[in-house]
Amino acid sequence: MNRGAGTLITDLFAYGTLKRGECRESMWPKKPIRVREAFIRARLYDIGPYPAIRIDEPDEPDELDEPDKADEPDDATLGDDSLDWIAGELWSFEPDDVLPTIAVLDEIEQTNQRGYDNLYDHILVRAYERPNAGPSFLALVYQWSRPRSVDHPQRLRPREDGTFVSWSAGHDER
Repeated sequence: MNRGAGTLITDLFAYGTLKRGECRESMWPKKPIRVREAFIRARLYDIGPYPAIRIDEPDEPDELDEPDKADEPDDATLGDDSLDWIAGELWSFEPDDVLPTIAVLDEIEQTNQRGYDNLYDHILVRAYERPNAGPSFLALVYQWSRPRSVDHPQRLRPREDGTFVSWSAGHDER
């Protein structure tokens, strides 16, 4: 996010517990102008009670990237760098509400908290109305900053129709 001169990003992309109907929906500190379905390109992981995305490539290869020779390769590891369409929500805010919203979300997502390593980092992404189509919007999203901290994260894959992948606490949308 550009805190200096330039355009203030007013859209935030939610793909997990902050979505409508999920356990942290009520934690948004400001009321959005609107919330609408949107999609980004990333890799989505189920890391237990909440999801995580990675957009950039993993830092370094490690044991997750190299399956045992006796095992079949598992493309659900961090070693698979292909990106999927991730379904989520684009929350749009008034410019005066963006920074207070990010401050609260940073606490929730353990980002930029004094004395702690980040669990997530906020980064800018391009969000779309539909996979492969529609106008795009520059949005802030929380990307998992410590992918090597979880043993064998479960990569979620696109739905049967192959268009996108999404997360819900009930995991019924995999």
